[in-house]
Amino acid sequence: MSVRDAIQISRQEALGGRPIEERRRATAADQRLTPLRRMVLRAVDEVIFGLARPGNVREFEKMRQAGIEHIGAGSESSVLRVGNQVLKCVHGSHEWTEAKRQQRVAEKVSDFESIAEHFSDFVLDQRIAVDTHPFYRDRRMVQTAQPFVEAHDAIVHSGGPQDVLTIMPGTPLDQLSNFIDAAHAMHHKTGLLPDMNGNNLVNVDDELVLIDTQPIDTESPIIQATILSRLDSLSRQLDERDKSRS
Repeated sequence: MSVRDAIQISRQEALGGRPIEERRRATAADQRLTPLRRMVLRAVDEVIFGLARPGNVREFEKMRQAGIEHIGAGSESSVLRVGNQVLKCVHGSHEWTEAKRQQRVAEKVSDFESIAEHFSDFVLDQRIAVDTHPFYRDRRMVQTAQPFVEAHDAIVHSGGPQDVLTIMPGTPLDQLSNFIDAAHAMHHKTGLLPDMNGNNLVNVDDELVLIDTQPIDTESPIIQATILSRLDSLSRQLDERDKSRS
């Protein structure tokens, strides 16, 4: 199934009134899906269901009028901009017990510390806590807050079987090389890898920034293999550029 097909199916289900919770359960239970494809379908569903439902569109407009911009949604969180801050609110965490919310905060803090140890030059300051949703004031949710930055893609990947990576003009190559080395060092020490599935590595005023600091662990071996392949592809491209200059 192509991404275009996934978007079309998701849109049909959303407009047909299927609850997003039911769609999530069906995707999770489908044994035909690889972990990577399941993750992609979940991300597509979160975005399409959010945009296709008229009620949600009205809610987003109310948010905008209150100074809150709905930037998007991933498989785990909705992403909001509030002034000069970005908030990532974990889906459904307002329905959890307080103990479960605090446990998830501790897990996310540990993950961020692992990332920051190896990518201190590439990450933004973050505050991870249970807090009141900025719009739904009766909801306490697991949230990650970080500064909003104006950014450009540093790397673009085509997806599909070939998954061609393109290093965008203006990307600081020395920093990219250091990022690749840091990724391999973290993987060797912890088994974790930075999330390079989306366009999470961006160029902010000629500085590389990793805007999604949720690492990929060994429970997602196919995704890890994809990321390692991308790191190798970037290394080869950098080596070829060095050779062409020599």
